[in-house]
Amino acid sequence: PVLLLVIVLFLWGFAFLTGLSPSVIRSVVMFSILALSCLQTEKPLSANTLMVTAFGMLLYNPCWLFDVGFQLSFTAVAAILIFYPKLNALCPVSHPFVRKLWGLMSVSVAAQMGTAPLILFYFGRFSTHFLITNLWVVPLVSIVMYAGGLLLLLIPFPTLGQPVAW
Repeated sequence: PVLLLVIVLFLWGFAFLTGLSPSVIRSVVMFSILALSCLQTEKPLSANTLMVTAFGMLLYNPCWLFDVGFQLSFTAVAAILIFYPKLNALCPVSHPFVRKLWGLMSVSVAAQMGTAPLILFYFGRFSTHFLITNLWVVPLVSIVMYAGGLLLLLIPFPTLGQPVAW
């Protein structure tokens, strides 16, 4: 429970640091609710968490309903909740690496299925390269995030931090 509290506090600090955009607030509120629900024995319901988050955010600021970031963020998560299990089950894979790759592709396709109508409406175009770029960007972002965290820990030791910074 203490570790969850620390993580939630760091996430809220990050949200304030980035300017409290609706999409960041959505993810931090959802994680906070899920973290609290981990303290109970029942399985947390993600769709309920998504709806409670949307309701609370719109109660706080109804104008967010017209924010493109708010719409895209909630639509992407809703589409992942709806389509990902079905897409991922289409191709049962036993090899761990291929299973991770297929899962990443399934999440990308699910999110794209949900956000495509909004992207077409607001931007007048549809990305045909989303799958290729997500297969490259998601692992790269993970590496950069872990390296950034390690670099922050190594600030007092510049000689150790130099290779990580490179």
